[in-house]
Amino acid sequence: MPLTLKNFYKTWWTPWANTIAYYPLDSTNTVNDISGNWYNLTNTMVVFWNYGGVSCASFDWATSKLTATIWTLPQWASPRTMSLWLYYIGGANRSIMWYWANRTKWWCFIINYAASSEWYWLTPYYDDVYSNITTTSTWMLLTGIYDGTNFKLYINGELACTSANITLVTSWINFEIWNPYNTNYLYWYVSNVIIENKVRTATEILDYFNQTKSLYWIS
Repeated sequence: MPLTLKNFYKTWWTPWANTIAYYPLDSTNTVNDISGNWYNLTNTMVVFWNYGGVSCASFDWATSKLTATIWTLPQWASPRTMSLWLYYIGGANRSIMWYWANRTKWWCFIINYAASSEWYWLTPYYDDVYSNITTTSTWMLLTGIYDGTNFKLYINGELACTSANITLVTSWINFEIWNPYNTNYLYWYVSNVIIENKVRTATEILDYFNQTKSLYWIS
């Protein structure tokens, strides 16, 4: 089928030169990185199944975790993009969803349950970039970018928040998707995690959302 404007968003995203790792996190690929870089994950208590028509990873336990050693993670001020589809079910307190770090400054997505609102954060340690978007019980695309100075968080292809003049001290090669709290943890599903060594443009982020949203029952 020729690629036309009419059918463009029905095509599927595939890894390219700037892709460091790509984890579909479905029941077929499970922990495998299909970018061609072979940064496969190690699974601890994560189940892969079909939820509402979406094959995904289910984090239902305090010890649920996916980990990998990724030798080519962008470090310091190097440009980067991290993207994933998320479905938040419920839970309490907060959960660091994924990051790379030396635990002095880290890069991560956090969900924080407070005052009956779910806050979606893109956080380089204490330099928080956050949005009090309260969307729950639906699939949503989170995209974080860093250009060496500025952080931006996009939700469903739209800019949610930004912060400037932040320097990361990321020098580790550890990558994790997890619930860090043993007693207070969240229930959530994750799909299509992508790490890139470039900053996606706003147009590219929105295009990817439009390209994939039908897979998550978003019209």
